[in-house]
Amino acid sequence: MFLDIACFFNGKKWEYVKKVLDGCGMFTEDGIRILVDKSLVNIKDGYLRMHDLIQNMGREIVKQEAPKEVSERSRLWFHEDVLELLSEDI
Repeated sequence: MFLDIACFFNGKKWEYVKKVLDGCGMFTEDGIRILVDKSLVNIKDGYLRMHDLIQNMGREIVKQEAPKEVSERSRLWFHEDVLELLSEDI
């Protein structure tokens, strides 16, 4: 859940994030409560927020899953990585 927020949901409306993550079978409210308790995210004015440095750390974790092979990463959010993956010969 932390990586999903770092890659896709920082700054999005809390209700939207909850609906999407609940749809993926996650226990969103419990997970968010834990992340808030650890000061990794907060909810302000109905929006889910994560500090830029924490977001960058989460995205770096995803990059380190496969530093050279974009296709082996669990999440893609950067448009150039997506274009690279889509343009590869299969």
